[in-house]
Amino acid sequence: MSVQRGVCVEICYSGAIRDPSQRVNILASSLSLVLAVSGKGIVFGSCAEKCFDVRSPLDVRNMAQIFRISKSKSKICISENPKQVLKHAFSRKTVLGVVIGVHSDQLDVWKRTKSYQYSLIEQDSPSDEHISQSKRLKIE
Repeated sequence: MSVQRGVCVEICYSGAIRDPSQRVNILASSLSLVLAVSGKGIVFGSCAEKCFDVRSPLDVRNMAQIFRISKSKSKICISENPKQVLKHAFSRKTVLGVVIGVHSDQLDVWKRTKSYQYSLIEQDSPSDEHISQSKRLKIE
């Protein structure tokens, strides 16, 4: 199975929060996936369109228990697995680059601390006034 090779799968939970009609499908599909991989290699992501759809790490850990993931595995799902995915993405030599999102107010700090070559490929304009503008960078 691909999970034994270190492949992680992301479960996006914001659709279940935002749309009641999608809730049943998302929960059923996610539960089937978690049972198939025994709770290993799971990453929880918000995929949020609005800031109100994002949940705290503790809420996500509680949500993981709906999928029959133990407390110890749920902690790994929100802390270790995402780090593993990013570490793997940055260490790959077979791809041309990695795309990440960086908020514009943190962009200067990010540029100073990273030694990667990067180029601006997309700039998002915020839909809400209170959300800062973000930029997508291609790391080469």
